[in-house]
Amino acid sequence: MDLSVSVPATTANLGPGYDTLGLALDLRLTATAAISDQWRVQLEGEGHTELPRDESNLMIQAYQRLCEHKGWDVSPLDLHVNNPIPLGRGLGSSAAAIVAGLALAQLAHGGSLSREELFQHAHGMEGHGDNVGPATFGGLQRIVGEGEGIKSQPCALHPAVKVLLVIPAQAKSTVRMRQVVPDEISREDQIVTAVALEQVLKGLAEADPEALRYCREDRRHQPYRLQAQPESAAIFDLLCELPELAGAYLSGAGTTVGAWVLKGDPCAVVRDRIAGSGITARVQLAAPDSQGVTVKGNHIP
Repeated sequence: MDLSVSVPATTANLGPGYDTLGLALDLRLTATAAISDQWRVQLEGEGHTELPRDESNLMIQAYQRLCEHKGWDVSPLDLHVNNPIPLGRGLGSSAAAIVAGLALAQLAHGGSLSREELFQHAHGMEGHGDNVGPATFGGLQRIVGEGEGIKSQPCALHPAVKVLLVIPAQAKSTVRMRQVVPDEISREDQIVTAVALEQVLKGLAEADPEALRYCREDRRHQPYRLQAQPESAAIFDLLCELPELAGAYLSGAGTTVGAWVLKGDPCAVVRDRIAGSGITARVQLAAPDSQGVTVKGNHIP
């Protein structure tokens, strides 16, 4: 294979950071590719029986879109994708596919990666900077600005911070979960959420467990989405009760619930509690990813 792209999963919103805050995780999608006479797609891992193997595949759509925008030949690829990111669980699987497809186009036709340009195109396709920002740049990213002035701004992250993920077996439609969130909230709710966001940023920068517990104070999206996802709500309440964890939040639109870990590995404790509640879910500990999208390979004439 001539080209190789790797993109991290992301966990977004992080409580009060609705559509503005996201973190890259060390769960990485990889795609290898070579020029071919027709599209060929091999899929491994999550979604390998569900995702399309033709030009309706999101990664291929992103590749084609950038090629057309740049006036590059849309050369078909022989594509091999290994995806460990669960689909429809609020861990940025769509953002990872889009970033990977755009990166393949840049690498194949330009020979190098422009992260800023990639971010702008990915945001235009995916629409959620809190996912594509960390997927592109890595680390903790805050989305600022609007329209053509939108930027992904890195934020401080203490090296002790890890993320415990509880991933239910059931997926949810992101589109549907956006529909349950109101277009506007009261001024009081805006203020409470803004204060909580600054506390969460402080907690992530300083590994401060008390500040990180402000994740649950969000009033912008979590109350509405948790009400629509009873199983995730039960997991959320359970994680908030555990002293081993420093704050819980709904990852993206759900169904995954994340919690901050500042020391040790509480997975066994959480698995026991989840099993005792009768919920079927995967529990795993993830570390933040600092690299974002990475590429290697040769320029294709």
